[in-house]
Amino acid sequence: MFKNAEDYYWDNRVKISRLGAEGRGTVGTTVGDIPPDDLKMKMELQAYKCMYCKTKITFYTCHIDHIYPLAKGGEHYLYNLALTCGICNHGKRDMTLQKFCQRRGYDFDKIAQEIADINHRLHTIVFGDDWYNHLDDYE
Repeated sequence: MFKNAEDYYWDNRVKISRLGAEGRGTVGTTVGDIPPDDLKMKMELQAYKCMYCKTKITFYTCHIDHIYPLAKGGEHYLYNLALTCGICNHGKRDMTLQKFCQRRGYDFDKIAQEIADINHRLHTIVFGDDWYNHLDDYE
């Protein structure tokens, strides 16, 4: 579907932000602007497992990782977040997902596709099945 999560993020961030602003209120660019219900939906789509190592996590024990790090120009919004265990979040620090996966021996392509699929499903839940039909309105 998408080459990787970073491509999905950069290809769709402006369109998604505009849809979010019109459809549900802003997702935000600062800590605290992301509705807890959206994070809970993401947790359910991740099957209560760390996005990277697949260790069991809960909404109250998870860490929030910026897939594309803030230190490298990433933004704080729902589609750039992964719910992780503390070990993975602290281990990743400000590394790109690809570098982190390489160091840990994780399958980058598989994880990136899972992130893209989860974000796509989440977006469909939030905006409905026909959300992609409106993307051309914003070009």
